[in-house]
Formats: sequence, structure tokens, C-alpha cells
Amino acid sequence: MSAQPDGLQPEPMIWRDNRNLHFSGIVYHALFADCSTQAGSCGYQILKGKNSKACNMMPRYHLQKKEREIHDRNELLRIIKAGKYLTIALCRNNEPYIVTLSYGYDERKNAFYFHSRLRGLKSEFIRENPSVCATIIEDRGYIMNDCAHEFRSVIIRGKIYFVEAMEEKKYGMDILLEHLEDNPDKIRQESLSNDLVYRNLAMLRLDVNDIQGKWGR
Repeated sequence: MSAQPDGLQPEPMIWRDNRNLHFSGIVYHALFADCSTQAGSCGYQILKGKNSKACNMMPRYHLQKKEREIHDRNELLRIIKAGKYLTIALCRNNEPYIVTLSYGYDERKNAFYFHSRLRGLKSEFIRENPSVCATIIEDRGYIMNDCAHEFRSVIIRGKIYFVEAMEEKKYGMDILLEHLEDNPDKIRQESLSNDLVYRNLAMLRLDVNDIQGKWGR
């Protein structure tokens, strides 16, 4: 787990509102101030009393139609648990790239796990810039004669990393299989019976900094 930011007291929460920041599974109450002239990649600084610390998180953008934001944590979890894939936006040197991946969500760690190839364009982007934005969409269908589409969506911001430790690779694959499969033991027995399989695949973990939900039509 990352070191606790100086002067900030953790609370047992994993979902943030406008005044909460998520750091490696712990939320810290904080005040936001513009620090565009100071060091810090996101233009914000965490302030509390005399202590201050530059923030590496992406800023949180508010919806124009605030009444459409989904605040209920249980509703957000339902969308995540019902989904099977998400689309991740990547960027390196001002070059954008998107990729769609099946996922498993670990509620305890507030992280998503994915499996992938060891090499490829996606891997290159992630190694150069792990900061990502992703979305899960619950499609509720087009509304005929109303020129509207009903949906609920989740926007996820965070950082994505390659899992190196064998035990976490196995743990991440278990999370993914439990999320996707009706009979995960069958896959484990037929395709994941030895460590060589895990050595030849990449496991990715997206550590969530922020989750924001929206409904629309």
C-alpha cells in the first residue's frame, strides 16, 4: 500500500464525493485548491492545516446535468457487477488509443483485474503512461420516436499496472473468473492447471481513484 499522505486521517470508505480522495484503498478527507503554478500533474493540491502535498490524480469533472449523476454506491456496484467488459482510454505522447477488455471487479481492493498478452500495443501504452479512464455502459435500448437512448454508465479513473507476483496473478484470475463464468472451476481445471500458463499471460490491475455514475435518455 502507498504511504499515507502527511497530515491526512484515513477513514473506512472506498467511494468518494466532491471532497474525498481515494489513495490505495483508503479515502482521505481533503480540501481542493488550484495549484497550477506549483508542482503536481493534475492541477490540484491536497491541503489540510499547515500540511500540503501535491496530488497526482486526475481532477474530477462535474456533470452539467447534476440530477443525472448516480450517487448511490449500491447502484454503482450493481452496474459494475452486471457488466462483463469495459472500454479503457489510453494515451502516450498525445496519441490516443482505446481497448475493450473483459474484467473482474475486486470490491475489497476497489480494483479491476484483466488478462492480456505479454506484448502488444496496449502493453506499450500502459508502460509509458498508466493513467487511464474507462467506462462501463448498461445499455437499456433506444427509445423509438423520441430520438433518445436509455442507459446507465460508470466512468472510472485510475492507474493500471502489470501484476508481476505469481500469487496475485492467480488471485486476479480468480476474481475475473468468478465475475464472468457460471462454472469457474471448469476453466481452472482445464486451462489453468499449472504455473506455466500464468507465466505466459499478463495480468493487469486497474487501481481505482474515482468512480462516477450517470443515467441518461
